[in-house]
Amino acid sequence: MPERGTCAAGSWPLPEDRLSDMLKDMTVTLDMPKEIEAQFTAAAKARGVPLSDYLRDFIVQHYQEDADDLRTAQERLGDPQAGITSNQLRKNLGLDG
Repeated sequence: MPERGTCAAGSWPLPEDRLSDMLKDMTVTLDMPKEIEAQFTAAAKARGVPLSDYLRDFIVQHYQEDADDLRTAQERLGDPQAGITSNQLRKNLGLDG
């Protein structure tokens, strides 16, 4: 796996537990449509957690998904492989018949 870059906060992308800890000390104000705010509020209430905790966890989870996608893309760019045609792929999968 390629070496991770660094930023002022350390390793980038940050591990989920470290990012979650950092966000506990951060205050953010979000402007969003009332309908979306109501959906987030309902989801937090259904889980029995404060809205701020729900939003923090939501941001961390989606950040981590994006960071994983970025890491995969960087790995693939670092190790390019020859492509195959769609006809060859169909043959390899046994779909030509």
